[in-house]
Amino acid sequence: MKRLDNIVIMRVFAIITVVMGHSMIIFSDSWNYYQLSNSSQFFNYFKIIINIYQMPIFFFVSGYLFYYLKVELGKYESKKKFLNNKFKRLVIPYFFVAIFYMVPLRILGSYPNYINKSFFEIILRDIILGADSGNLWFLPVLFLIFFFFRYIFFSEKLEFMREKYYLWLIIFLICANISVLVPNVLFVKNFLQYLIYFFLGYSFKEVIMPSKITFSRKGLIILLAIGSMSFFQQVFFVKGNSIYLAALRFNVNVLSVIASCILIYIISDKIILKDTSIANNVILKKIDEDSFGIYLFHSPLLYPILNQLNGKYINPFILVPLLFIFILLSSWGITLLLSSNEYTKFIVGK
Repeated sequence: MKRLDNIVIMRVFAIITVVMGHSMIIFSDSWNYYQLSNSSQFFNYFKIIINIYQMPIFFFVSGYLFYYLKVELGKYESKKKFLNNKFKRLVIPYFFVAIFYMVPLRILGSYPNYINKSFFEIILRDIILGADSGNLWFLPVLFLIFFFFRYIFFSEKLEFMREKYYLWLIIFLICANISVLVPNVLFVKNFLQYLIYFFLGYSFKEVIMPSKITFSRKGLIILLAIGSMSFFQQVFFVKGNSIYLAALRFNVNVLSVIASCILIYIISDKIILKDTSIANNVILKKIDEDSFGIYLFHSPLLYPILNQLNGKYINPFILVPLLFIFILLSSWGITLLLSSNEYTKFIVGK
């Protein structure tokens, strides 16, 4: 079970860093809503680094587990049962949390994007059509990817090319590039963009693990260098309007994401090899078990808080840790509360 212990480490790392990333989002240059009167270049750069792998790592882990369960354990044979399970686990929590939790907290926080919008318009445009679903977009996108892999990738008509991993990699890279041109409607844009990272996790054991150089010290240095390319191009390179430059920047970012996911996997693997008991740590196991709920509930908590802080001067090295602790513990508490009730545990996928 060492490989799954590895995934426990990755998933805990992923949820901690996504919460951390949202805790410092107000200092990000790409954040366009609430603003303090002061800035922090340190946390702006830190957020750029986190953004490289923040969401792709979740898709990587999902793809890895899909391979393990479908290919190695032979599960998910019934398409209908598989789809029903994913619908209950992803789509129902998406609508429930969006309508009864995220939207009310945004309204409470005077969310700028809700100005002059009716509640019906918010639900239709932002939640159903997916124009602005906050951090919750991950759920319907993952559902669409699961649907694609179970119904199309594993269809009998495509069986002849199922193990042509490099061909699929090219196809999904093309999909990622096409996503730039697709409007953000019904989550199709993000679906096309993140297919490649789910597939990276799915094909990891067949494509990446056999490569000895990947796990060597030289391989780690190469992965770190490639993973850093996205950061350096965003910070130091001049941005032009050329379509060729835009395509180059996008694909450099994709390459950096792939390298970062592989690097995080290898580091997690080395941690487990060094101490096999770490994945059984009570706190780590509990965070892993409740990571889905923490993901659902942490980000919306920020809207009322950031609205109150809007325009104020606050030391970033005090604010970011406080926000991190508050939204992590609060979202975790909500998850534990809902998990303890037979009628509400479905919201957190239990």
